[in-house]
Amino acid sequence: SVMLTTATTDADRALWPSAAGVTLVASAGAALEVALTTCNTGASPFPLTQALHTYFAVPDIDRVRVEGFDGLDYLDKVDANARKRWSGPIRFAGEVDRIYLGHAGAATIVDEALGRSIVVEKSGSRSSVVWNPWIERCRQLADMGPDGYRGMLCVETANAGDDVVVLAPGASHTLAARIHLR
Repeated sequence: SVMLTTATTDADRALWPSAAGVTLVASAGAALEVALTTCNTGASPFPLTQALHTYFAVPDIDRVRVEGFDGLDYLDKVDANARKRWSGPIRFAGEVDRIYLGHAGAATIVDEALGRSIVVEKSGSRSSVVWNPWIERCRQLADMGPDGYRGMLCVETANAGDDVVVLAPGASHTLAARIHLR
């Protein structure tokens, strides 16, 4: 296990006006467990959005599907945040950048090439982000090779879109993910 802790400073106020303490705990064993706890250390409530940016390596994005989002609404960031409804498993044939709303359950990445399933369970979250930059967006990313999109995807535990947490003074919120193979 590793624990990292920080707190906002006066210099941070130019970027974010609220006072907060943040602790990240990551534990590895049969599963990877990550918990991000934010505490309001100020005198006023503040809205909190956040995400655990989990990037998954896959050998071939064409042979991957993500399950667990059937029947949910999502905000399509590729289409000006249009609200849409999803049906079935997610497959990738172009850029995907979506915030799935009302998602409190698990997501499963089915990697057909390696014959494995990666399960992302979560708590403290009612939204998830699914992302793959695809060809054009990938070319704009300095930290990814031209074909980098073929070997990755993100399934992120989040508080995003309309899933905003309001932290009262002295209150805390924990966003957590448990990732394991099935």
